[in-house]
Amino acid sequence: MWLIDASTINVGGAVGVLTLVVSELEAQGIDYLVIKDKRLDDGILDDAKCYTQNNPILGRRTTYRKLLSEYPIDRVVSLMNFPPPYKLSIPVHTFFHNVNLLRDANLSNSGIGYRLSLLMKNQYIRLSMKYTDYYTFQSSLIVSKFTQDFGYPIEQCNVYPFYNEAVINLVKSKNYDKVKNTFIYVSTDYPHKNHLRLLDCWKSLLDLGHTPSLTLTVPITNIQICNRINELNALGCQITNLGVVDYAICLEYTAKSEFCIFPSLSESLGLGLVEGQMLGCKVLVSDMDYAYQAIEPSDVFDPYKTESIVASVLKAMTQSTPDTQLRMKNRLGDWIDFVKRTKS
Repeated sequence: MWLIDASTINVGGAVGVLTLVVSELEAQGIDYLVIKDKRLDDGILDDAKCYTQNNPILGRRTTYRKLLSEYPIDRVVSLMNFPPPYKLSIPVHTFFHNVNLLRDANLSNSGIGYRLSLLMKNQYIRLSMKYTDYYTFQSSLIVSKFTQDFGYPIEQCNVYPFYNEAVINLVKSKNYDKVKNTFIYVSTDYPHKNHLRLLDCWKSLLDLGHTPSLTLTVPITNIQICNRINELNALGCQITNLGVVDYAICLEYTAKSEFCIFPSLSESLGLGLVEGQMLGCKVLVSDMDYAYQAIEPSDVFDPYKTESIVASVLKAMTQSTPDTQLRMKNRLGDWIDFVKRTKS
């Protein structure tokens, strides 16, 4: 039996990673138990295969000891950046995906509270990294940065990018018609996702006489961004905020959009880039290293400069741009096989 530690996963791309891993384990007939965050929405996981963790960090040691004594667990997979809280006698694999924990993370838009939480998490990794046998990453770029920052042995690092290829292909098979001059940005609302600058671009486009459609997935709890969207729409912009919606719905909107725009300042994978390419969008993305790990984009821009993003949007709408090409292969099955083969 595998113990899947997801005790702090409750929103964003990490939830997608969790559900994808669990689906693959189900498909391969591998027995598992998930340490679940109590904030995770009901219905996402089978409660019969979950243990709900009320104190994700402070209670980890107690939880591990309890579960390891009660279940026939023969390996641990932590999906939350942090290894177990102590050394185990079984193989341990840790999945790292929070690029904001890296030294070169752009936190210029982040508050002091968020920065302090990252500092504490960073120190926690340094103290506990000796308790994992392997770290797994979505790209070689993140491996390089992680090993430099934390001094972790590169021979214990593996690159296994993965995404829900089956669901993406299912949506693709429906052959949705694309609507001209429509843009989509599927992303959470973390500061480094750069939503406010993107909205400034849509105001600039309006001032220039252009009203392309923009679809976002910002949680309605983000009052600042939602208010800004309402203000711009009152002026004449065409911005639709879906809020937090089902993954398949996001893919359907992507399939109907002509362009995927991605102004994020940092990513571990950039799943929206992969989804956009596979669903036939031309992808406009920040001219940053993470983008080229996933795709060969149709166009790039400087994500720190509004005028650069605006120029890219205008170019896409008025000129012929190349199709986006996929560079990243789905290797979820390979990773599961690797975890199965490891021994104590």
